[in-house]
Amino acid sequence: MPKAKTPAKSSKKAKSVALIKPKPMKKLWAKTPFNQPVALVIAFGIILIGTIAFGTQATSNPTIGPDTSNFQNYLNASEAYSQGSRFQIMKATEGLDFEDYRFGTSLADAKKGGIIPGAYHFLHRGSGAAQADYFINYVKKYNGNSTKGVMYMLDVESYGSTYPTYQDVLDFTNRFKQLVPGRTLIIYTGLWFWGDAHSYGYLGDPAAPSGTVLDVSIYITCTGSAADVLKCVTPPGGPGEPYAANPIKGWPSYYIRQYSDNATFANINADANVTYDGLTSLKNLAGILPPATPKPTPTPTPKPSPTPSKSATPKPSASPSKSPTPKPSSTPKPTPAPTNPYACSTHPTLSKGASGTCVERVQWFLNHKGSAGLTIDGSFGPGTYSAIRTWQSHHNLSVDGVVGQLTWSSLEGTKITQTANPYACSSHPTLSEGASGTCVERVQWFLNNKGGAGLPIDGSFGPKTYAAVRTWQSDHGLTVDGVVGSLTWSTLEP
Repeated sequence: MPKAKTPAKSSKKAKSVALIKPKPMKKLWAKTPFNQPVALVIAFGIILIGTIAFGTQATSNPTIGPDTSNFQNYLNASEAYSQGSRFQIMKATEGLDFEDYRFGTSLADAKKGGIIPGAYHFLHRGSGAAQADYFINYVKKYNGNSTKGVMYMLDVESYGSTYPTYQDVLDFTNRFKQLVPGRTLIIYTGLWFWGDAHSYGYLGDPAAPSGTVLDVSIYITCTGSAADVLKCVTPPGGPGEPYAANPIKGWPSYYIRQYSDNATFANINADANVTYDGLTSLKNLAGILPPATPKPTPTPTPKPSPTPSKSATPKPSASPSKSPTPKPSSTPKPTPAPTNPYACSTHPTLSKGASGTCVERVQWFLNHKGSAGLTIDGSFGPGTYSAIRTWQSHHNLSVDGVVGQLTWSSLEGTKITQTANPYACSSHPTLSEGASGTCVERVQWFLNNKGGAGLPIDGSFGPKTYAAVRTWQSDHGLTVDGVVGSLTWSTLEP
């Protein structure tokens, strides 16, 4: 599960494997005393006690689904469903300044394909409550302004050289309860992070926040298709269950287990999540509740009407007086549409960090045509970025937060001709992370206008450009290495 927005940052997979060192289940079983009859009785007792104590309705039929982010291509949800996947957890946001540009499309595709969707937020240190607001508001933008129909997950692990605190987790979960009342939050973590600080983790195995369930990182040596991964896993309490000796004490049981970081789901490779709590439980997490069957309203038995008494013959009413004929109302003249006062003749590609009168023109359109409520300050900040994505979603455009020619056309109400790349680079050198200059600007422009990357065109080949290049390479059948070589250049250039 490549969660952090910076590819160079540390990954939980490396830490989890290095610290826990999970082994293939068959080998673990062969080396443990549970191959004795007495141990089988004990194992059965563990399953029985666990079911009673934890209150989970674990089944022997596991349900599997992928975990995705902008590091993968879009999942073919219909094909994944046909191969056995029933849910998908996809990255939405990170910290307070990162939105996964694939989320909106992935959410819609999952619903169309019959897969229960889940969204996750990668927690940063500090401002836990504000991060919950950022996360939920972003999900609602692509979910019909609703919180229903989506599972919610908080990814809690280290990133780079820092990590969120337990208080950050509590602040996030408490705010989540206010924003999405009555719903359960999934927390993704591993023993290597949450566990005892003296042996494994950073947090020291604190109490589980109320109203949460656990998605635990348990990597095993299983790869291949979803069906292949399911052949490797064992029901809760079964022989070879990883972490049996070192559970995360904060939670009484594991709701979801992330077993593999290299499983194949339809057209992509992704992390594999498995739950034994059944499809109904996942639907409850997503707030997908069956509508209550209304009770039939009983039809009242009519009472017999009394026999009418003889009444006096009514007097004929006086002839109605003639009312004056109303005068025809005049047809109101239509109010002319206001004219955008901010001029921008070139219609350049605009992304986060841009500024000037062209940004003002975009902000004016978003306010008057999309009711965005932006301050028209000519600064392309997070508010403008978010409003652009909402506009794109409502107008069936690629949701990337970048004002390219199609977005300009929809705002202006007229077709805008595609402009040429304004950044010159005649030599097409090999570019990799750390490079800078106009050739990098040319690459960034292409990635924005052809791939919807939403990069700031700053001529700096940093982590975001690196990730966008890898996405482009994956989408175009190239070697995914994040390096702009001759083959990558040839697909970018017209």
